[in-house]
Amino acid sequence: MADSRLDRLERLNRLRERGALTQQEFEREKLLLDMPSQEPVAASRSGGSSKALLLVSIAALAVVAAGAVFLLTQNREPSVVREAAPTVVQPSVQAPTTTNAPEAQAQPVEPIAPAQRPADPLVAPQPAVAEPNLTGGFYDYRTRIREGWRGRPNLAGEYVVIRWGCGSGCTTGVVGNKRTGELHWLELGGEDYPYLQLQFGAGGNNVLATWREDSHLCAAQMFQWNGRRMIAQEQAEFRKTPDDDCSI
Repeated sequence: MADSRLDRLERLNRLRERGALTQQEFEREKLLLDMPSQEPVAASRSGGSSKALLLVSIAALAVVAAGAVFLLTQNREPSVVREAAPTVVQPSVQAPTTTNAPEAQAQPVEPIAPAQRPADPLVAPQPAVAEPNLTGGFYDYRTRIREGWRGRPNLAGEYVVIRWGCGSGCTTGVVGNKRTGELHWLELGGEDYPYLQLQFGAGGNNVLATWREDSHLCAAQMFQWNGRRMIAQEQAEFRKTPDDDCSI
């Protein structure tokens, strides 16, 4: 066995000297010569066992990986269900965007109650109404007074001017307080103010009176109601007209 080893070393040395082997190849072959003859068999066996061990390890890793995937799948199922829930509820969340949904309909604007409407600045508010006091001479004109009493106040907020005819071009009337029922004679009228016309407003107490003073002569004068009678504010003005029309 020793001679065989020496022969082989000599051959390897000659091959190295000739350049057929490199120094690394020579050293490797020399190590192989130093190994016992049984070693290659053992190496082959160990190689087989290593392969078997490697296959067993791979199989074990595969089993562990499969178990891990299974556990991850089982753990993720509840979260998947929870994440899928919003997709089911989504149509109901988007439902308000449709025009047929009750929530998408515009809320109706409630009308202002009559009591909350702003008062008309040109019309005086309706005060509490009392029945007209017809004692004294007013009772003789009760029918005309009651008919005129139905209207709204047309002078100084709470007074109503009621007039009626007393002959050709003649008018007379009363001024009544609708809140208290008190009545006062309208001093503008009768034969002293033929074809009398009055202009006044519900929100004020000024009264403009015009009448025909004479043929083709008209008069105009401003009065103020003080709650009981008409007070002249200026002298009467006269103007000539081509006809008998003294309209305001």
